[in-house]
Amino acid sequence: MRWIFLLVVLLFWIGVDLYFFQAVKTLFRGNKGKIIRHLYIVFSLLIYALIGVSIAFNGHPSALNYKNLVVSVLFIGMIVRLLALPWLILDDVRRLLIGFKNLLRRKLTSSETSSSEISNGITRSEFLSRAALITAGIPLVGLTYGTIRGAYAYTLHRVTLTFPDLPPSFDGFTLVQLSDMHLGSFGSRKDVQRGIEMALDTAPDCVVFTGDLVNNRSDEALPWLPMLQQIRAPKGVFSILGNHDYGDYYQWDNQQAKIDNMSLMHRIQADAGWTLMRNEHRYLELNNERIALIGVDNWGSRGRFPQYGDLAAASDGVPNDTFQILLSHDPSHFEDIVRSDFPSINLTLSGHTHGMQAGIEIPGVVKWSPSSWVYPHWAGLYQFGKQHLYVNRGFGFLGYPGRLGIWPEITHITLKKS
Repeated sequence: MRWIFLLVVLLFWIGVDLYFFQAVKTLFRGNKGKIIRHLYIVFSLLIYALIGVSIAFNGHPSALNYKNLVVSVLFIGMIVRLLALPWLILDDVRRLLIGFKNLLRRKLTSSETSSSEISNGITRSEFLSRAALITAGIPLVGLTYGTIRGAYAYTLHRVTLTFPDLPPSFDGFTLVQLSDMHLGSFGSRKDVQRGIEMALDTAPDCVVFTGDLVNNRSDEALPWLPMLQQIRAPKGVFSILGNHDYGDYYQWDNQQAKIDNMSLMHRIQADAGWTLMRNEHRYLELNNERIALIGVDNWGSRGRFPQYGDLAAASDGVPNDTFQILLSHDPSHFEDIVRSDFPSINLTLSGHTHGMQAGIEIPGVVKWSPSSWVYPHWAGLYQFGKQHLYVNRGFGFLGYPGRLGIWPEITHITLKKS
């Protein structure tokens, strides 16, 4: 079934590629445009060759780099071509209507001949083809930059939160939140190391990781274990699972293989020195005062994301007057359950959305991403009475191997008592 899907995608890609080539031929005709046409053909053939190499060397230690390159080229190529399609379709519809009219009239009139020209002397086909290429060129530049630079453009977000019921001993307590590493997508060890060092340089009292360590399989994290082991804090490192960490998106040979995959996930996090919380809680203590850290399995209400989280079980035994921090991967959990049913939770830390890895953020001016069409709370801080939600934009990437406008995030949170 997977091969059928891949074949359909490849055929669709070839069809769009050939269709887009019509615009290239329209603009670059004759001997002067011959080089451009040939370069386009060579570039397309190189893409198909790259796909073949990626498949042939699947499983090789360096295959991940090829995979990321293939995904990047295919994603960017498809996006720019699809954006150009409306102009090309408009041109073809125009030609079809003219052809139909000519068929009825049997011959062209002088007025029709002149109507095919526009004020600057180029034909309408040339005008629409230029519009298509310009429309494709703008996102091509942006998405290419997002792949080359944006994927590892780690941004440190410093957030100070004030609570009246925070125990005095925790006034000034700091946490670093990391989320959505998606280690199976990374290729640059140097850049990932730099991101981890940025997080540790803030010297947090505690580190929390809010899910999606891998894409599909737990063994994607094995090459990165030495780096994960570097993540340390005086009060510990605590983690939860995200929807990608259960192996639900991989076709296993049998159920036991999936169980073994989850066992490996537990072992990796233990070897990293992290405390994985699955519908349970822990206490952080300072000077005989304590706060509760609650961690739940994934619970999502948007799309077909799993609902493994059991917040009632995770918080069972935690007194209502205890200051509580919840780690829950999907922010829809806060929207649909936490706000209404668990008012004693002071702060919820989530991830999951990635901010769609693309959007516009200018502090105090504009904050927008396609993610907002699905998640009302998709990035940054939100407050509802005494309850706070912070949605981390993610450390890694998935699908599109880059980021544009919504940069990978390291969150440093300082708790203050009012």
